[in-house]
Amino acid sequence: MFAPLLPGCGSQLETRESYLIVPGQRVGAITPETTEAQLRAHYGADRIHPLEVHVGEGFIEEGVEVFPGDPARRLQIVWSDRGTPRSVHVLGSAWHTPEGVELGSTLRELERLNEGSFQLTGFSWDYSGTVVSWNGGKLENELGRDKGVILRLAPEDGSGDPRVDGDAIFPSDHPVMQELNPVVYAFVLDFE
Repeated sequence: MFAPLLPGCGSQLETRESYLIVPGQRVGAITPETTEAQLRAHYGADRIHPLEVHVGEGFIEEGVEVFPGDPARRLQIVWSDRGTPRSVHVLGSAWHTPEGVELGSTLRELERLNEGSFQLTGFSWDYSGTVVSWNGGKLENELGRDKGVILRLAPEDGSGDPRVDGDAIFPSDHPVMQELNPVVYAFVLDFE
């Protein structure tokens, strides 16, 4: 079932629900079963552009960008061999989870929503700032790795600190992490 249509895409008006991310289930109207034809019919063919999506470590995959150039609604989709989304890369500021996690959410906001600290990797490498565990907190059920969520944080001003850099795991309540208070800069949903 599709979420309400966006302006110019049909007769229904855009709502906050239009931008809801439900890990493991959907990103707005995009589900694990959505085809490119359905995507074009729902959002409008002029809002879907072919694209090579950077997936990390120098690799690229064929996909599409939805709402290119729109900083609030932009998404990238990598297709599976079945012609359905394998992953959705959230790039727009309007997208959010029911709990309110979105691009720009701070480490301290995530701790508050989680009702406790969590663990993330160090900065300044390919998997910089990746949340690796919610430590059994409230967000574990919604954003745990078993839901296919990849959430990455980085210091907002781009500065770092060698005490929390590299391929190591740090608690979010580490004093340097608290001082930096990094923000969510990457939000990827894997459907496979």
